[in-house]
Amino acid sequence: MSHPTRLAAALSIVVFFLSCGEDGTSQITEHKDVKNQPPKDTGGEGDPDLAPQDLWQPPADTAEPSPLLTKMETHLIPESIVAGGTAAVSCHGFDANGNPVDTGPVTLVVPEGVGHANFQVSANKVGSYEIKCHATKVPNAEVTPAELTVTAGPPLNFQISLKPVKDYYGIGDKVTVSAEGEDSFGNVIAEVNLGPITITPPSMGQVKDDKVEVLTEGKGIIEATSAKTPSLSD
Repeated sequence: MSHPTRLAAALSIVVFFLSCGEDGTSQITEHKDVKNQPPKDTGGEGDPDLAPQDLWQPPADTAEPSPLLTKMETHLIPESIVAGGTAAVSCHGFDANGNPVDTGPVTLVVPEGVGHANFQVSANKVGSYEIKCHATKVPNAEVTPAELTVTAGPPLNFQISLKPVKDYYGIGDKVTVSAEGEDSFGNVIAEVNLGPITITPPSMGQVKDDKVEVLTEGKGIIEATSAKTPSLSD
């Protein structure tokens, strides 16, 4: 059930009056969207949807690297995940001429904030993270890292706001409805993608996209839900 931004009439010649809290600030009610479930927190344990045959298999600890190995490259699938998601890592070795060669055993190096297990990486906070494959037995091999990009997940809660901010709205005024929220890991979503916007009673205003045009005097309630966001498995 959506929690609305409330508007109330103050004078008969005024259409809308934005209700305020005791401190005089505009009162915007927090909206908790129960339709969007929090993204799963893998905790660096890997994505169970990735079958073993789909993952790059690291060489055994007893494997020997090629004597021609000079470069290591790190690859991610995918390179961008939503918070709580998982990416698979693969490590590849090359000689000085760019020909693929055996790496021998490899070591995965990740920054703080990134969990990893079985050459899968996961992170909960929005940002960019450098992931590196090192050839364990060739420590001086040149390393090319991969960049893991983490974006905010679906909104767990958000607040809707009206622009322009006014104490009173007159007939013919157009109000833009927007929202800011957070995902289940506390990442800020500056612009929540809103679903249908409604006004009650409908005679109070006309809704078109993200705008409401005031049509009559009285009291009205503007409500909005977040648009459906694809899940991690989509």
